[in-house]
Amino acid sequence: MECNISFEEFQRLQEDLLRLRGDNYSLQEENRKILNELKTLKGSKENERINPLEALTPRKFSDFRRRFLKADDGESSPSDSSIKTVSTQEDSIQKQNESLQQELTLLTEINQNLQKQIEALTNQNASSEGGMSPVEIQMLSQDRVDFMVKIEDLRKVIDSLHLENSNLTSSLKASEEMRQQMQSDFERLQKSCQQMSNDKDIILLESNSSQSKCAVLESQISTLNERLEEQRQMGRAIVQKHKNEIQEVVEKSIQKQSELDEAVQNLQEKSNIIFDLENKLENLQVVYEDVQTQLEESQKREAEFNGICDKIRSELIEEHKTKVATMEQEAAVKLKEKETEIELVTAQLNEMESIIQNLRQELIDAAEDKKLEEKKGIAALRDLKRQLQAEKKRAEKLQERIKDLHDSSRGDESMSNDIDRYSMFSWSGMSENGQRTTSRPKSSISDTQEPLPLNSSPVPGDRGEGTIESICDRTELSQHVAMLEQENAILEEKVRHLEINAAATADELLRRGKLIQQYCMDGGRPPSKAVAVSHKENPVLDKLTEKMSGMFMRSNSTKNDDRVQQMLRLLEETLMKNVQLQEGIEKLVEETEKLKSLSKENISG
Repeated sequence: MECNISFEEFQRLQEDLLRLRGDNYSLQEENRKILNELKTLKGSKENERINPLEALTPRKFSDFRRRFLKADDGESSPSDSSIKTVSTQEDSIQKQNESLQQELTLLTEINQNLQKQIEALTNQNASSEGGMSPVEIQMLSQDRVDFMVKIEDLRKVIDSLHLENSNLTSSLKASEEMRQQMQSDFERLQKSCQQMSNDKDIILLESNSSQSKCAVLESQISTLNERLEEQRQMGRAIVQKHKNEIQEVVEKSIQKQSELDEAVQNLQEKSNIIFDLENKLENLQVVYEDVQTQLEESQKREAEFNGICDKIRSELIEEHKTKVATMEQEAAVKLKEKETEIELVTAQLNEMESIIQNLRQELIDAAEDKKLEEKKGIAALRDLKRQLQAEKKRAEKLQERIKDLHDSSRGDESMSNDIDRYSMFSWSGMSENGQRTTSRPKSSISDTQEPLPLNSSPVPGDRGEGTIESICDRTELSQHVAMLEQENAILEEKVRHLEINAAATADELLRRGKLIQQYCMDGGRPPSKAVAVSHKENPVLDKLTEKMSGMFMRSNSTKNDDRVQQMLRLLEETLMKNVQLQEGIEKLVEETEKLKSLSKENISG
């Protein structure tokens, strides 16, 4: 029963906690709203200002208008309403805070009661552990752990509520400070309004004085109007008097009109004559003016044309000077570049010449070594030929002796068959080597060998009395003959390889010599302009080509083929570059001479 009650209380505590959280959130929202309203009120204070001097337009009241342009109205309704709303919200927040504190005290009391119940339950569990089953003890321990966890959660919630309460109190203090600030602003606005009312009274007094001055001025204006009316009447009388005088003068003029008519006729005649003269004079004047205007226009055009010509001449001279200067600079730069390229090419040629000299020395040494090797090979061939002939003779003698031994010894058929078979094999190898040496190209060996006819079957005859010593001698002789044949075949292969290599190197050197003659040493056809220029300008190249051609015509080695090919390619490239550089330098020199001549002509012109 106690466990059920504690669970219900726990649920109630959870509900209270949720309710407190909801109240806390609502309070936070209200606090935010209050702060937003305060901000809006501060902004509206700056916008909502009263200008009691807007109706007064004179300049002397502009100082008052500028002074009180930013003054606040103490009797404005928005500030009163905002202060009332702030005060009501503060009261509601205080009431909610008090209710929260009461609920927190209730929660603490409930928590204490729960702790007391838990202690009582623990005591009961301790007292009833002797008579309770282990399952019940385990269940009670689990319930205890659950209650402890829930109590810890409630404590955390209470701590969070305390923090929220402290935050709310701080927000209340801030709102109280804001309210006090607004109250001080309100008092300041009231003072400013009082001052403005005083200024308004002063302005009214000044306006009354100005109205009295206006009345005085109106009286003066009325007097001035009366004087003006009197002056008008006097003017009318004077005008009437002048009209009478004018009428008398008109009558006198009518009398004199007749006299004047006659004079007018005379004048008319004279005026006609004068008019004709004036027309002629006007025509002459027009002609003179036209001529004068044409003369002035021609003078202006001439002056403008001269000015344009001078400008164009000066601009052309300046442009020509700048072009000449830029072209001279470019030509100088190009000349420097070409000179540097020529220096680089000469340095490369010097390096190549040194490399070619080294290669030539190496080729000469290789040719001498090759000659020595050829001499040694020829001597070895002669020795081998002599040895071969001697061995052939010896083999013939041995064959005859073997035949004699076959005739004399019939009893040992197996040994004789082996010897015949061995001799057939050896002589067949010799015949194959002889055919190979005769079929190879450019060989110096022309001897052909034909194997002697041997019978594989023993010759019938009387069986001699052979001994073991004769059989051993025959086997030794056959082994010696086979070794000599093998050595002879090896030597023939070496000689054949040497001859093939010598022929290939000779062909390659001849081909390269022809290539060199085609590029730089061919005297049968006329040399091209570029090569002629390069030979004229660079005697080093002539020497280099002569040395290279002589070196390649004399050498018969194949050790440095790759290096020789590279050097030939480099030589060809350097020759072509030198020719191109020479042509570019000649073109630049011609352009500079043309520019100098043009500049001199322009300066003289």
